Amino acid sequence: MTVEYLAYQLIAGYGKDKLVTSFVDDYDFYLIPFVNPDGFVYTQTNDRLWRKNRQPPPPGTNSTCWGVDLNRNWPFEWDTNPEGSSNNSCSQTYRGAYPASEPEMAGMAGFADKLAEAQGLKLFIDWHSYSQLLLTPYGFSCDTFPETNDEHIALMNATAEAIAAVHGTQYTVGPGCETLYPTNGASYDYAYDVSGAEWTSLIELRDTGEFGFVLPPEQILPNCEEIWAGMQVLLARV
Repeated sequence: MTVEYLAYQLIAGYGKDKLVTSFVDDYDFYLIPFVNPDGFVYTQTNDRLWRKNRQPPPPGTNSTCWGVDLNRNWPFEWDTNPEGSSNNSCSQTYRGAYPASEPEMAGMAGFADKLAEAQGLKLFIDWHSYSQLLLTPYGFSCDTFPETNDEHIALMNATAEAIAAVHGTQYTVGPGCETLYPTNGASYDYAYDVSGAEWTSLIELRDTGEFGFVLPPEQILPNCEEIWAGMQVLLARV
């Protein structure tokens, strides 16, 4: 819903709001509400909190476990940190048989690279829940930081301040591994290092654990409102 709300604000504000109009005039926006279609359908029919896709168990094994964690399957630093993903197909963080083994990730990586080659990428954001975090590269290592680490942190701190100004919601800012935990094969690392995006982030939305993945409906709109405020500051500064 957050991504759909942001899309609506860009459309509805164009030609009416000077700042929004400048965003749309200056940039092409590609908004993908979700990248796990079969997993999403499964959450509606079988398991509300299903996380992975619906890839069948690996052939040639005795596993009966389905699915790959798509945000451990991007073809960059895919298996370099033993704490950042799992080779166990029954794990919630199973990284898949090989980098970009999943059609969803092969398609997403290819699309990002195509855009990068054609016009370059200014900003890449991967939306998740929950924890109220604005994460910057890198996820794969807690000892490695991009050259633009300080600039990334400053940008996200400004974004966090704008978010908090709406409803008082506090977001924590920091490099992904250092702030949360190691993540191999993560989207925002790939977008930064391989696709060459100037700015990348993985954003964990509301809340911090009281409701977790099952956010009450009455919090959805406030969440969208505060994130939109943050995105306006972020887009104005990139």
